[in-house]
Amino acid sequence: MDQNERQLHVSGHWLRQCRGNGLLHVQCMVSLEARLRIGRNLLAILLVACSTQAAQIRTTTDSPSVAVRTVVLRAERSDGGAEHLEQPVPLPGTADLPLGKGLWQLRVIDEHLWAAPLFLRNEDSVTVKVWPTVPLRGTTNPLTALRVGFKPLDTDGAAGEVDCSVKEDSWVCAIPVGKYDLRFASTGFAPEFRFNVSLRNDPKPIPLKFVPGASLSGRVEAVRGVKLSAEGVTVTMTAAGGGEGAAWKDTARSNAKGFFQFKGVAPGDYSIRGEGKGGLTTEPEHVEVLAGVAAELNASLLLDLPKKLTVIVFPRLDPYGDRWIVRMVSNNPRHARGEVMGESPVSNAGDWTHTRLIAGTYEVDVLTSRGELWKVQEVTIEHDDVTVAVACLSATITGSVKLGEHPLKASLSFGGENWPKIESDSEGRFTGAIPPGEQEERSLLVEAETPRLRRTIRAHVEKDESGGLHLDIELPATTLMGRVLNQDRSPVPYALLTVSNLERRDSDQAFGERDGSFQVAGYEPGTYGVTAESGPGSKSRETKVVLRDGELTEVDLLIEKAETVRGRITVGEVPVIAADIYAFLRDTSAPFIPQARTDESGFFEIELPPGTTTFDGLVIHPAFDVMFGRATIQHEKQLNIRTQQIGGTVILESTPKNVLLLHGGAEVYAAFLADRSGGSIAPGRLTVPRLEPGHYTACTWDKAKCVNGYLPPHGTLTLSLPSETH
Repeated sequence: MDQNERQLHVSGHWLRQCRGNGLLHVQCMVSLEARLRIGRNLLAILLVACSTQAAQIRTTTDSPSVAVRTVVLRAERSDGGAEHLEQPVPLPGTADLPLGKGLWQLRVIDEHLWAAPLFLRNEDSVTVKVWPTVPLRGTTNPLTALRVGFKPLDTDGAAGEVDCSVKEDSWVCAIPVGKYDLRFASTGFAPEFRFNVSLRNDPKPIPLKFVPGASLSGRVEAVRGVKLSAEGVTVTMTAAGGGEGAAWKDTARSNAKGFFQFKGVAPGDYSIRGEGKGGLTTEPEHVEVLAGVAAELNASLLLDLPKKLTVIVFPRLDPYGDRWIVRMVSNNPRHARGEVMGESPVSNAGDWTHTRLIAGTYEVDVLTSRGELWKVQEVTIEHDDVTVAVACLSATITGSVKLGEHPLKASLSFGGENWPKIESDSEGRFTGAIPPGEQEERSLLVEAETPRLRRTIRAHVEKDESGGLHLDIELPATTLMGRVLNQDRSPVPYALLTVSNLERRDSDQAFGERDGSFQVAGYEPGTYGVTAESGPGSKSRETKVVLRDGELTEVDLLIEKAETVRGRITVGEVPVIAADIYAFLRDTSAPFIPQARTDESGFFEIELPPGTTTFDGLVIHPAFDVMFGRATIQHEKQLNIRTQQIGGTVILESTPKNVLLLHGGAEVYAAFLADRSGGSIAPGRLTVPRLEPGHYTACTWDKAKCVNGYLPPHGTLTLSLPSETH
């Protein structure tokens, strides 16, 4: 190259390192002749490069055995681009690393050093903590690949995963110096675990023998507040369902850490339970094992002495003269949803019992003989058997229902759907028995046929001196009517309508008529979103309307072809069954969050409103990593999602309301994630388990304050937002 080309090459190198020096800096480095040769367009590119910030990297180590040296950092674009770059940096020390747009993954490239992968953008500042490694060797049966995850037992130890080199019947892995619990994994085999392994100079070789097929592992621990050893617990795994499979049973014993494992398990549904000495037991857990997959319980089996719960319901009979029904639900926060543990009528004496319960919180529901929910009571079981009395009293309520100035014949469900129902007559009057309640304001579902009406309202109940209740309901005389039409303007019969209050974010539904017309009434004045759907793949876009008291509002809803996203979720080559997929719309709107579930082959279809191009997808399965990211609809293409079992836990401390968690270009409310994934929500602390490793950012809903960090495999990331932030 000539002098000008060499000068331009050097200038370009320095331009990538500069920080905001602008045109003056360019003029200092690029001669007039060179600028004339490269032209205005390329000079403009140089100006942009010069004004762009670079990521600030700080390298550090706590190990005195690591001498001052230079290490190579490799950055790879992780959000769709194929760019990568490498740059030497001092250790310890600081350096600027110029990155392009997007999210980048940063790794240390050195066979004798290790650092947890970091995710960053060009404007970020990060600290790369480096550990020296030692070679861990061993033998194994034939494998094609091997990974080892390491969980530190030392304070501030390294946590993560590394690939191992496998040759015939031997293997070697470079793992950070320290003391660990190790998990060796190879696709299609049950993982091998080793505990309390000290990795210093020349560690002892570890022989491994992998068992092909699926597996299940987990831990046993004592319930909170009880000092019990989790060692030596007999864990029994029993095939669920009928037929020959129901006879299959296997047992395993927990080690000193409460760990247990079943290897070579056939795919299917199972029940698992632990039993220890002296009558100690755990609640049964239901698990699903997939072919070739290493399943792990997402929460420990809790060991306790079994307790008995006795529920005494009075009066003995419900308002219809029949026996009450008691339903007990486990409110264990380890589970994503409450699990019904028993449901049956009380005895003739009015009592109901359930045995073999461990310490925890439970919900006792009392229902009428018609299945109406009458009373809900929370019960806490600790160290002893518990007897609880539930008073299912009745109160007589009278009142009337009007739509505007006209009486309304309707059904009224006090407490909402599934709660006691009372019918009003043609004059709008009603009388009946309901639970007395302690609050004057009640939630109430009002349903009528003529005019069509289905609304959930909050109503103020009055009480007279004798304890009788009275309620007069006056619904606004708003009316929404219109037609549901195909694109050719032909009517769509019996379409399902959804009317959503855009201010309160609540919705009600109704059906249209045979001729495509619809009419609904009684909504509070305000702004609403209205949608219609006529079957799979056929929806209208959400139309905004304003309802006013005493006025008629008309709207036509056009049915279009919905956007359908198809995909498949796998772990390795094995399908993930019964995974839940949620889509958070970014350029359209809908009354409910679109969702779907994978079938027995791991496939799913999720319908989005017409016109949708971008959405944030969320995948949740109780046995695999929780994953979410931003996606753009590409017609005729299938989403292929590969999940793993290396997820960690994100803890949000001192969290304000409506905190967003950002990852992979997507954003999801943290409380939604915690609720759906089986995490926990408590004042000042929110926990989301099994999140796929990577970079996460927590922000207030307006993104005025954000904090971020990297979640390592099987690790924990704690993010703190100031509680006074609003």
